[in-house]
Amino acid sequence: DLPETNTYYLDVRARPSSDTSAIPANTFVPALALDAQLTPSSYSVLTWPAAYATLNDAVKAKNTGGQEWTTAGGFALSLKVFDGATLVATDTWTLPNPVPSGSEVNINKAVTRPNLPGRTVELRWQMTHNNVPFGGTAIKGWYIAP
Repeated sequence: DLPETNTYYLDVRARPSSDTSAIPANTFVPALALDAQLTPSSYSVLTWPAAYATLNDAVKAKNTGGQEWTTAGGFALSLKVFDGATLVATDTWTLPNPVPSGSEVNINKAVTRPNLPGRTVELRWQMTHNNVPFGGTAIKGWYIAP
């Protein structure tokens, strides 16, 4: 049986703006530094059957930083699909609701099957702020069945 959803966890932490001990003088310090850890519990290559044009996938993100995440504030989850080192598709998933510090959000979306039968692709998720990626990346492999 092919799982319809998979859950990943995102851990984002902000460095306090008052902690400037390792920052040289005259250096711009943002109000909140962004960091993210997005790691699947295990990495394996799953088979994407030819009969499925899309598969539903889920990402669970926890905001452990000090800034609320909102779509209007520029926060999103990006998806990049790679065939080896070649980027073959991208997508951006908006947040379904604001995510206050300490809260979690589940993002469920349909992922379109890449037209690469017989190839193994990697789906890579990463949080972004104003289209700038930050933190770690979650990676899942899919073998695209002919």
